[in-house]
Amino acid sequence: MRLHGPLDCAFEDEASANLSLLPKESVDLAIGVMEVEGAGHIHQLDLIFSNEEFTDDKLCDGCMGLISTPFYNCTQCCFFLHCRCAQLPKKKRHQLHQHQLTLVSQVPYIGGLFSCDACGRLNCGFTYRCDTCTFDLDLRCCSISETLQHEGHQHSLFLSVNSAVNSSRRCHVCNCTYHKKPGIFVCISCDFSLGLEYATLPLVARHRYDDHLLKLTYIVEDRCEEYYCLICEEERDPKHWFYYCAECDFPVHPQCVLGKYSYVKFGRTFTSNYVHQHPLTFVPKTESSPLCDACGKTFDGMAVECTQCKFSVHFDNRCAKKIMKKAPSK
Repeated sequence: MRLHGPLDCAFEDEASANLSLLPKESVDLAIGVMEVEGAGHIHQLDLIFSNEEFTDDKLCDGCMGLISTPFYNCTQCCFFLHCRCAQLPKKKRHQLHQHQLTLVSQVPYIGGLFSCDACGRLNCGFTYRCDTCTFDLDLRCCSISETLQHEGHQHSLFLSVNSAVNSSRRCHVCNCTYHKKPGIFVCISCDFSLGLEYATLPLVARHRYDDHLLKLTYIVEDRCEEYYCLICEEERDPKHWFYYCAECDFPVHPQCVLGKYSYVKFGRTFTSNYVHQHPLTFVPKTESSPLCDACGKTFDGMAVECTQCKFSVHFDNRCAKKIMKKAPSK
């Protein structure tokens, strides 16, 4: 799956307007600061203005969105960074959290993988973080405006952080409650409310089952008696948002298109002496892949792999403890 997000303009508001004149040295300096404070990138980065030499989809290591020019690339490894992500402010205050947040390029968790406290999505990109509260906002959620004009609703939406009020509301897209969310978008003209996990959905996405872009769709135009997702083949609620290809008449659940790991960069290698003595890699797995070497069960989309020990396991504590050994002390 590859996606195109609706929040590019929000990122650009954070960055300099004249990206084409940005010298390489200024971004090298910014990455150097991240290296000292948050395990950023250590190699020289080249400024790229054309996508011609990159024929397949690449993800930005900052926002985990599809890469677009201008961006920085490391020729020594598979590292890509939008210029706008390189220029984000180091410190930021956001309505979703009471403390000042700090931009870090990698959280202090295994593999740099974290769950955004606003939208709940797994992410291994940059985050705005509060170490005091172990609170993380991915770049998409942290860059969204407090006032939102969304094509899925006719009125302006406003970010509400009143937990007492929010807990009594239900999302009009999925009907879930918000009692554990730091904020939601509400409409003061009507009773409409929207969680950040839906407010930050990409307007278009791709899936291997369809050759065309799938458009985020809000209203069912036909009047069928039954509505199904053509990926999981289960029923859809016609009141809920969905992705759709009109040319192929291909309607699907958002979660079936995006999956659990849209913002995890497969192929990323990491080391942790507290987990395993060799480098480990996030790799994609399906139900038809060889079974987990720890529990013997199928995978749900992602595994952690050691090529030297030739094993693949689920990325959870139970499987990790069974097969991953702490590195020997020096």
